[in-house]
Amino acid sequence: MLSQPIRRKSVKKSFVLIASVFLALFLGIILSVSYLRSNIQLKAVDTRIASLYAFYAAEAGIENSISELRKNEKWRTGFSNIALVWSDGTTTETVGHYTSNVADGPVSGSWPTVWIRSQGMYTNPRDPSQNISRVILAQVAIENPASFFISTLSDITARSGANFTGDILARDVYFKPTTGNIKVTGDVNYIRNIDGESDPKVTITGDVNNVPPITFSSVDKQYYSDVASTGGRKIDGNFSYSGDIDRSDLSSSNGVIYVDGDVHISGNTTESMHIVASGNIYIEGDITCNSGVQLGLSAAGDVIIPDSAPNNLTINAFIRADGGVLEAKGNPGDKDTLNFTGAIAVRGKDSASSAVNLNAYSSRVYNYDDTLSTNLTIPYLTYIANIIDWKEIKPTDPFPPS
Repeated sequence: MLSQPIRRKSVKKSFVLIASVFLALFLGIILSVSYLRSNIQLKAVDTRIASLYAFYAAEAGIENSISELRKNEKWRTGFSNIALVWSDGTTTETVGHYTSNVADGPVSGSWPTVWIRSQGMYTNPRDPSQNISRVILAQVAIENPASFFISTLSDITARSGANFTGDILARDVYFKPTTGNIKVTGDVNYIRNIDGESDPKVTITGDVNNVPPITFSSVDKQYYSDVASTGGRKIDGNFSYSGDIDRSDLSSSNGVIYVDGDVHISGNTTESMHIVASGNIYIEGDITCNSGVQLGLSAAGDVIIPDSAPNNLTINAFIRADGGVLEAKGNPGDKDTLNFTGAIAVRGKDSASSAVNLNAYSSRVYNYDDTLSTNLTIPYLTYIANIIDWKEIKPTDPFPPS
């Protein structure tokens, strides 16, 4: 028969053993629950990351589709399963794929639009069965950059002697008729401010409109370099030319000349051409066009009429200055008459009071060539493309939307 002290020791050992088993079981349950919760949280994090990457891919599809539409407003091909790649210079990671579809949309105001549906897709590398898709639907307005006689993201200051026959679009528009009249035969569109329009020396035959901001039809140097290298003509360094402006004399079968430098130009255009400079374009003398012919002068910098240009000057062209301004050098009123026919699109500079400054000519007659809008023949002219509406939709939603 066991003694009382031995029995007590035996009971204590049994209790310790049972307590240890329960403690181990409890700890096991806690660890299992923690592991399960960690797995759930990791999967939730993976899902959020996958969803974000899929959205980034969908956005990339929208942006790349818009880029193509700017180069060719009739582009409707779309993209199929394009990889979106991220790199920090040393490592590269594919962060999704996108597929886009493009279709004609309704007219918004006076602008034609297109629909873009972009589906971004991401597969979780830790769980290949997890495929996330997100879809963005965007409505994009497409506009010819020559739809306005003058357009700029900066300011326009119109001074005495200016006579515009066409619409104007600028951030701020200032009319300053100090010594003579200013006339605009068309609409004046301003994004932010307008001043001086009610002056009795200012005549505006069209409407005065406060309009939303638009993007600028920029000069994509790599794009034009590629176009000129495959069917056009690419010139390294500055280029000076005076004479007939046509594809034969300038050795460009597709009508594009890309100059990696400055261009100095004058002459008569006998065939629609597009001359693009990575620097500035200097108009040294008259630039004229035969009937039905159009000339594009696109500069990544400024377009300048130098002080050495004639006192009476004629220009017929579409002028685009991505880096700045259209400017005539010289003191205000030093020269006689400038006759300009065509259209002007300049980005402008904050350091310049006006994106277009041709006041060196005392009389400036501006005529809008509306065939640039109705029958554009300038080769490879890039367009304006603005997103006017976008939303996320379900992958099963119909396209084009009804």
